[in-house]
Formats: sequence, structure tokens, C-alpha cells
Amino acid sequence: MRKAMLVTTAALVIPVTLGAAQQAVVPVMLAATLLAPAAGYFYGGRSMRGLLGIGVRLGGIGLARAAGATVRSSEPRGCVGWYLAGAAIVLTSTINDLVMVDNAVRDHNARRSSRVGLAPYVEPSGGAGVVLTVRH
Repeated sequence: MRKAMLVTTAALVIPVTLGAAQQAVVPVMLAATLLAPAAGYFYGGRSMRGLLGIGVRLGGIGLARAAGATVRSSEPRGCVGWYLAGAAIVLTSTINDLVMVDNAVRDHNARRSSRVGLAPYVEPSGGAGVVLTVRH
């Protein structure tokens, strides 16, 4: 399922490139980081897995934003760790989705695929025929 990885990578690279050309890098990168790693899951029919990754990254971004707002308004030393934790959550979730999308989509497709097989059959009494097997 290299196609799922290609869709995910394109969903990350194309918006960032276009955003850089239009000098809108930060909002486009934020949206691309949040949504793009899930694109392969949506493509491969694993929507809930894609939504889970978006939720985890959204939580990490929220944690980093809250820590950043606190750093500007009060004691900065105590909040740097929370900011870094939020950034680490976003980075880890993004890398995890990029690495795992192929296997997750492959497993999903294998469970959903139907298989049909034909095999020769010989009875002990000397009769012969063909056996059709269907796995759904």
C-alpha cells in the first residue's frame, strides 16, 4: 500500500510548498502537520485511525499553545517543559502516522478482501470435480 504513503506525503509536502510560495507558511504548516499524516488512513479506509492521530496532534498543539501563552504572561521556566511536551506529542504522532500508514492500510485491506479459489477434487471412490472456495 505504498499509495497510502504517497497520499500522506503529498498531503504534507504540497500545502507547505504552496504556503511558502504565498508567504503563509505558519498556518499552512500547522494545518498540514495536523491533517496530512491522516490522509493515507482516510484513503485506505481507516478513518477512525486517521481521526485518532488528528486528535492526538490537536491535543499536543493545544498543550504547546497553552504553555506558550503562560510563558508570555507569567513565570517562563515552569512552562517550557509543557511546551516541549506538546511539541514532542505532535512530532511523535506525526512520525508514527507516517511510518505506520502502510501497514495499517495493508492490514485493513487484507481483512476486507474476498478470495476465490478453484482446486481439483478427487473422491476416494474415483470421482473427480472442481471445488470452489470463497472467503469473504
